[in-house]
Amino acid sequence: MQKCTKMQEVIEALAVKHGLDLSRNEAHIKLLNGPYMPLVIEKIGPQLVSVTHYFYQNGDACADPDMVFYTGDGGWMPVEITQTLGYRRALTFNDAGQPAGIDARAYAEMLLFAEFWAVNIQQQGWLDQGHPPTSDPPPSPCPAPLLPTAPPRSGAVPV
Repeated sequence: MQKCTKMQEVIEALAVKHGLDLSRNEAHIKLLNGPYMPLVIEKIGPQLVSVTHYFYQNGDACADPDMVFYTGDGGWMPVEITQTLGYRRALTFNDAGQPAGIDARAYAEMLLFAEFWAVNIQQQGWLDQGHPPTSDPPPSPCPAPLLPTAPPRSGAVPV
Protein backbone atom coordinates (compact mmCIF):
# COMPACT_ATOMS: atom_id res chain seq x y z
CA MET A 1 0.00 0.00 0.00
CA GLN A 2 1.32 3.43 -0.94
CA LYS A 3 2.45 5.74 1.89
CA CYS A 4 2.60 9.53 2.35
CA THR A 5 6.37 9.73 1.99
CA LYS A 6 6.53 13.46 1.25
CA MET A 7 4.35 14.40 4.25
CA GLN A 8 6.38 12.08 6.49
CA GLU A 9 9.63 13.63 5.25
CA VAL A 10 8.46 17.24 5.74
CA ILE A 11 6.86 16.74 9.17
CA GLU A 12 9.76 14.67 10.50
CA ALA A 13 12.19 17.39 9.30
CA LEU A 14 10.12 20.03 11.15
CA ALA A 15 10.08 17.80 14.24
CA VAL A 16 13.86 17.38 14.21
CA LYS A 17 14.44 21.11 13.64
CA HIS A 18 12.25 22.05 16.62
CA GLY A 19 13.23 19.20 18.96
CA LEU A 20 9.83 17.51 18.79
CA ASP A 21 10.04 13.81 19.67
CA LEU A 22 7.15 12.21 17.79
CA SER A 23 7.68 8.95 19.67
CA ARG A 24 6.71 10.67 22.95
CA ASN A 25 3.04 10.50 23.94
CA GLU A 26 1.20 13.80 23.51
CA ALA A 27 4.22 15.50 21.88
CA HIS A 28 3.07 18.66 20.12
CA ILE A 29 4.26 21.92 18.65
CA LYS A 30 2.57 24.98 17.22
CA LEU A 31 4.47 26.85 14.50
CA LEU A 32 3.92 30.30 13.02
CA ASN A 33 5.06 31.51 9.62
CA GLY A 34 4.10 35.01 8.53
CA PRO A 35 0.77 35.25 6.72
CA TYR A 36 -0.02 31.52 6.85
CA MET A 37 -2.37 29.82 9.30
CA PRO A 38 -0.58 28.29 12.31
CA LEU A 39 0.64 24.73 11.78
CA VAL A 40 0.25 22.25 14.64
CA ILE A 41 1.89 18.84 14.75
CA GLU A 42 0.93 16.48 17.56
CA LYS A 43 1.07 12.85 18.55
CA ILE A 44 -2.52 11.98 19.40
CA GLY A 45 -2.19 8.27 20.09
CA PRO A 46 -0.01 5.22 19.63
CA GLN A 47 1.32 5.48 16.08
CA LEU A 48 -1.02 8.40 15.26
CA VAL A 49 0.15 11.91 14.32
CA SER A 50 -2.09 14.87 13.53
CA VAL A 51 -1.04 17.68 11.17
CA THR A 52 -3.32 20.70 11.28
CA HIS A 53 -3.65 24.27 10.10
CA TYR A 54 -5.79 26.47 12.38
CA PHE A 55 -7.68 29.68 11.79
CA TYR A 56 -9.49 31.66 14.45
CA GLN A 57 -13.13 32.68 14.32
CA ASN A 58 -14.91 34.46 17.15
CA GLY A 59 -12.09 33.47 19.50
CA ASP A 60 -12.29 29.77 18.64
CA ALA A 61 -9.52 27.77 16.97
CA CYS A 62 -10.90 25.99 13.89
CA ALA A 63 -8.92 23.19 12.23
CA ASP A 64 -8.85 23.31 8.44
CA PRO A 65 -7.54 20.86 7.44
CA ASP A 66 -6.71 18.35 10.16
CA MET A 67 -5.19 15.10 8.89
CA VAL A 68 -4.37 12.10 11.04
CA PHE A 69 -1.66 9.67 9.93
CA TYR A 70 -0.89 6.13 11.08
CA THR A 71 2.89 6.02 11.52
CA GLY A 72 3.42 2.26 11.95
CA ASP A 73 4.29 -0.26 9.25
CA GLY A 74 7.34 1.70 8.06
CA GLY A 75 5.58 4.76 6.64
CA TRP A 76 2.79 7.26 7.13
CA MET A 77 -0.70 6.28 6.03
CA PRO A 78 -3.64 8.72 5.92
CA VAL A 79 -6.35 7.76 8.42
CA GLU A 80 -8.81 10.63 8.29
CA ILE A 81 -9.25 14.25 7.32
CA THR A 82 -11.44 16.91 8.88
CA GLN A 83 -12.10 20.14 7.04
CA THR A 84 -14.48 22.99 7.71
CA LEU A 85 -17.14 21.41 5.53
CA GLY A 86 -16.65 17.73 6.22
CA TYR A 87 -14.95 14.62 7.52
CA ARG A 88 -13.70 11.49 5.79
CA ARG A 89 -12.07 8.33 7.13
CA ALA A 90 -9.93 5.94 5.07
CA LEU A 91 -8.63 3.43 7.65
CA THR A 92 -10.28 1.53 10.48
CA PHE A 93 -8.36 -0.23 13.25
CA ASN A 94 -8.64 -3.48 15.18
CA ASP A 95 -8.44 -3.77 18.98
CA ALA A 96 -4.64 -3.99 18.78
CA GLY A 97 -4.47 -0.58 17.05
CA GLN A 98 -3.44 -1.98 13.67
CA PRO A 99 -5.13 -1.06 10.37
CA ALA A 100 -7.95 -3.53 9.75
CA GLY A 101 -10.08 -1.98 7.00
CA ILE A 102 -9.66 0.50 4.19
CA ASP A 103 -11.89 2.67 2.05
CA ALA A 104 -9.65 2.48 -1.03
CA ARG A 105 -11.12 5.53 -2.77
CA ALA A 106 -10.89 7.74 0.33
CA TYR A 107 -7.35 6.49 0.97
CA ALA A 108 -6.23 7.35 -2.57
CA GLU A 109 -7.79 10.82 -2.40
CA MET A 110 -6.25 11.56 1.01
CA LEU A 111 -2.87 10.28 -0.14
CA LEU A 112 -2.88 12.72 -3.07
CA PHE A 113 -4.05 15.59 -0.85
CA ALA A 114 -1.44 14.89 1.83
CA GLU A 115 1.42 14.81 -0.66
CA PHE A 116 0.17 18.04 -2.31
CA TRP A 117 -0.15 19.68 1.13
CA ALA A 118 3.39 18.55 2.06
CA VAL A 119 4.74 20.31 -1.05
CA ASN A 120 2.80 23.46 -0.05
CA ILE A 121 4.27 23.31 3.46
CA GLN A 122 7.74 23.16 1.93
CA GLN A 123 7.11 25.90 -0.64
CA GLN A 124 5.61 28.21 2.00
CA GLY A 125 8.93 28.09 3.85
CA TRP A 126 7.84 26.28 7.01
CA LEU A 127 11.17 24.41 7.21
CA ASP A 128 13.17 27.67 7.14
CA GLN A 129 10.80 30.25 8.59
CA GLY A 130 8.35 28.33 10.78
CA HIS A 131 8.85 29.11 14.46
CA PRO A 132 7.04 28.52 17.74
CA PRO A 133 5.15 31.53 19.10
CA THR A 134 7.00 33.56 21.69
CA SER A 135 3.84 33.25 23.80
CA ASP A 136 0.28 32.22 23.06
CA PRO A 137 -2.01 35.24 22.78
CA PRO A 138 -4.96 35.21 25.14
CA PRO A 139 -8.13 33.94 23.51
CA SER A 140 -10.43 36.59 22.15
CA PRO A 141 -13.37 37.17 24.45
CA CYS A 142 -16.68 35.96 23.13
CA PRO A 143 -19.10 38.80 22.57
CA ALA A 144 -21.75 39.16 25.25
CA PRO A 145 -25.19 38.02 24.19
CA LEU A 146 -27.52 40.77 23.11
CA LEU A 147 -30.26 41.20 25.69
CA PRO A 148 -33.42 43.21 25.15
CA THR A 149 -33.39 46.55 26.92
CA ALA A 150 -37.11 46.54 27.58
CA PRO A 151 -39.81 43.89 27.50
CA PRO A 152 -41.78 43.71 24.26
CA ARG A 153 -44.88 45.84 24.13
CA SER A 154 -48.20 44.19 24.48
CA GLY A 155 -49.25 42.64 21.20
CA ALA A 156 -45.71 42.81 19.77
CA VAL A 157 -44.52 39.69 18.00
CA PRO A 158 -40.93 38.68 18.77
CA VAL A 159 -38.73 38.59 15.71
